[in-house]
Amino acid sequence: MSTGAKWLERIIFGGLLLTPFVPLIVANSLFFPYITGKAFAFRILIEVLFALYLIAALGNPALRLRWRLSEGRRDYLLILAAAFLLVLILATIFGVDAYRSFWSNYERMDGLISYLHLAAYFWLLVAVLRSESAWRWFWHFSVGVSVIVVVMAIAEFGRLAGTSTSAVRLAGAFGNPIYLAVYMLVQAFVTAWLALRSRLRSQQLVYGLIIVGQLWTLYHTATRSALLGLAAGVLVAVAALAIFGRQYRRARRLAAVALLVLLALGGGLWFGRDSRLVQSQPVLARLTNISLQDATTRHRLLNWGMAGKGFRERPLLGWGPENYPTVFNQYYNPRLYDAEQWFDRTHNIFLDWLVSAGFLGLLGYLSLFAVAFWYLWRRSSVFDLTERCLFTGLFVAYLFHNLFVFDNLTSYLLFFALLGYLHFRATGGDLSTTAPASAGAVANPTVSSRRQLLFAAGVVLLLMVGLYSLNFQPLRANRLLLRALASQSTLERLGWFEKVAAYRTFGTIEMGEQLLSDASSIVRASEVPAVLKSQVVTAVKKELDAQLAETPDHLRLQLFYGAFLRAAGEPAAALPHLEKARALSPTKQTILFELVFTYNQLNDKAKALAAAKTAYELLPEFIEAKRIYALALAQAGERAEAEKLLQELNAATPEAGVTDAEINTYAAAGRYDKVLELWQKRVAQKPDDPQYRFSLAAAYLYNDRRAEAVAELREALRLEPRLKEQAEKLIAEIESGGNPLKK
Repeated sequence: MSTGAKWLERIIFGGLLLTPFVPLIVANSLFFPYITGKAFAFRILIEVLFALYLIAALGNPALRLRWRLSEGRRDYLLILAAAFLLVLILATIFGVDAYRSFWSNYERMDGLISYLHLAAYFWLLVAVLRSESAWRWFWHFSVGVSVIVVVMAIAEFGRLAGTSTSAVRLAGAFGNPIYLAVYMLVQAFVTAWLALRSRLRSQQLVYGLIIVGQLWTLYHTATRSALLGLAAGVLVAVAALAIFGRQYRRARRLAAVALLVLLALGGGLWFGRDSRLVQSQPVLARLTNISLQDATTRHRLLNWGMAGKGFRERPLLGWGPENYPTVFNQYYNPRLYDAEQWFDRTHNIFLDWLVSAGFLGLLGYLSLFAVAFWYLWRRSSVFDLTERCLFTGLFVAYLFHNLFVFDNLTSYLLFFALLGYLHFRATGGDLSTTAPASAGAVANPTVSSRRQLLFAAGVVLLLMVGLYSLNFQPLRANRLLLRALASQSTLERLGWFEKVAAYRTFGTIEMGEQLLSDASSIVRASEVPAVLKSQVVTAVKKELDAQLAETPDHLRLQLFYGAFLRAAGEPAAALPHLEKARALSPTKQTILFELVFTYNQLNDKAKALAAAKTAYELLPEFIEAKRIYALALAQAGERAEAEKLLQELNAATPEAGVTDAEINTYAAAGRYDKVLELWQKRVAQKPDDPQYRFSLAAAYLYNDRRAEAVAELREALRLEPRLKEQAEKLIAEIESGGNPLKK
């Protein structure tokens, strides 16, 4: 091996020691700073390291991986990992949206591009970390970073502890308590393993203190899946030690006692869940308040049912990574009306893989765990019993946690590092560097200096192209998007949005949604000049028409664009987009509501009523759907039915008081006596609101009670002297026999 190859290998090793620091990255100059900063940093680092690896491997056969180990044994982990990656590639190609499957979005930074980088990361770990010393360095760096995370968590807890009486859910540099929880869950097991391997009491004490900090942080994330996963993992580890530790009598007895204690504590916590002690602790209260009636549980179960329908439609390769939103929209359950309207994950790792990559994808994912368990428990295993039990508990805890959530970059980094280490131990560091000739290996291949130089030049060129297209372009677009959102000037924001669009990266759709959100608030604002509104509408039309020409099945863009056009006073232009949205998600009530408003704006009362009725019949107990249906009935002349629904609403929701929907429904039905009655109730509840007085004056005027209308206007003037000009003008018109309402 040449001196240059040695130095390259050392650089790669040093680069791999940087990967544990990725979770600490928070890029405040980027959109979704907790996600994008980590992902881009990891991708750039891995691309550089893998390029160096390719160059080094050309001159150092020891770095090259093969599918067979010595004596002709197959390397099952590498084979299954490659097969899993192939399934993901096929699922992306044959999925419903290959572009989204490959690139994902800024919020998740997942997709096939991430899996390719994780595959390269795993390859580097297996190829470069070929000694116990190298792995020891890696795990100590990893645990060291977890200590930094614990210190940050303690500081965060100190800042937040006095701000609220509710549970403080720590998130740290992860931006999400769930992400921090699974990170600490794995790190606690890894630290416990390091403590067991240590022979020095002083080191064991340090590891013990670190574990206390990790578990404290995990507890204060208040993440139920991770806490229950920890309990499940510890129970499995202790139970395995109690069952299989026949030759370790003392350890076996201790494990049996620990198992009983854990079961007793868990049972006591559950049966005492209604006690003052448990309910006074926010985290324990959250942990024990789990039931089928719990909103989160109910929503997850509904979500899982929709995912099951999606899997049955495309069972082999699924819909493609990152395409669950299509399944969610197509099979939307109306009972999710009170939940998040845009789920992009099933919140169950098994269902996620079934939807993303079908049965083959789930099989590929589970095969990685199967190999890990095989490494640990086969007859010829090199792991001692405590290691087997501990790593088994770790994987059980991890899988249990993922039953209710999903993976992310930081959890993937730990997962593949664990697989890499188990592979190293199970193969004894044998990576086929001395493979027999029958396996096609070449003992000492020689490559000319000229070929090495040409190969290196080609790799560097590909690296430059990859860095630019895969990272720098999306990074620039991301930064510009954040600048657009931070800008105070409307025209300046439009300029930044236009620059983001010019890059045509995977952030373009995100930009479109943000543009629509921003523009919708502008066109609805009464203080914005008409000229500026016109400029905004023109800019939005130009960009969104181009985007939807490329992605016509993007539901969010179709719906948001249709809502924007309606708000901009162009209901006829909005209608095709809203109807397209309805075709993509026929059972989502929010789309039907938008159609009701649009048809009303077009003065098509019959179609507005039909859309409102459909939304109502999807789930009659949905209060908002009932209100909108009542209003549509009144506007269509079905006054008796409208009043009947209003009476049902008032009986069902007496705490809601007088609502705008109720007033508008009676007004549409021409029941101005009821409108007056409702405004009188509102003013009685809030007598010092001058705007309420104006509305009550209008209600009196509708009922031809002019004197009372004038009296309310004078009272509004007394409450708010700045309304003098407006109020006196209306009073003069009413007293002269005019009617301002007929203008």
